[in-house]
Amino acid sequence: MGILGETARPCLPVGAVQRLAIPNEQVVDLAAVNEFVDVHQRNVSDHVVLRRPRAGSVTVQSVGTTRVTIDGNSALAAQLRAADMYSDCPATVVVPTFFAGAIAFVDLTDADFDAAWEQPMRQTIVAFQTAHRSGHTRLIAVVPTIGMSGAPQLAHAAATAEAIRVMVKSAARQWGADGVTVNCIAIAPELFGIDADAVGAVSIAPPALASRGSVLDDIVPLIRLTTSTDAHHITGATLTADGGIWMTS
Repeated sequence: MGILGETARPCLPVGAVQRLAIPNEQVVDLAAVNEFVDVHQRNVSDHVVLRRPRAGSVTVQSVGTTRVTIDGNSALAAQLRAADMYSDCPATVVVPTFFAGAIAFVDLTDADFDAAWEQPMRQTIVAFQTAHRSGHTRLIAVVPTIGMSGAPQLAHAAATAEAIRVMVKSAARQWGADGVTVNCIAIAPELFGIDADAVGAVSIAPPALASRGSVLDDIVPLIRLTTSTDAHHITGATLTADGGIWMTS
C-alpha cells in the first residue's frame, strides 16, 4: 500500500497517435471524415489535422481526442478549464485551492489549518486516486513556487506545496509500472492569488525572461505537452514555469 491508499493496478496503455488514410479525389469534407472514422469506432471530432501527402489520399491524424480533466474550484482552475485542452491519452490536472492569506503559522485557527493543509492535500489525493481508477495515464499537480522559496507568514502555503510535490514523487514510483506518469508544474504564486511580495521580497533577482508567465500563453502549452504521449518518459518531476526566477534542477 502506498500513501495514495492502493497498490498499482493495470490501467489503459498509453496509446500512439493514430493515422487513417482516406481515399478522396477532390475536396476534403470533415463531415465525411468523421463518418468514416466513426464507422471504424474512432471519433476524432474536430480535433484533427488533415494532410494530403499525395493526390488521391488524405491522412487524418488525431491531435487529442480526450478532454483533459481539470480538478479544482479556484479561479486558476476555471481558467485552465476554459482553455478546453485535449490530449491523445486520458489525463487529469489537479489544481489545489491554496489558502492565500498571509498569516503567522502560530496564528492559524483550526479552520485556517483545515483550509490551508487538510483540504488541498485531500483534494489532491482523491483526484489522483479517482484518475488512476478511471485509467488516466497522465496525472499533473499544479502548485505555487512559494514551496521552493518560502516567505514570511506564508509557511502554510509553502508546506502544502512541498507536501504535494512529495506526493507526486510517491505516486510516480507507485504507478510507474502501469505506464502512468505523475508530474508537478510549479508556477508563480500570483497565479494562485498568493501575493508573496506583500510580505517582502522572496527573490533577489527578477525573472530571467522578464515575465512570470500567463495562464493561457505559458501554462496551458506546458500542460498540453506533459499530458501527451510524447511525455511518456517524464515522471516524478517538477517543471518550474515562472520565467526563470527559481531555476530548480
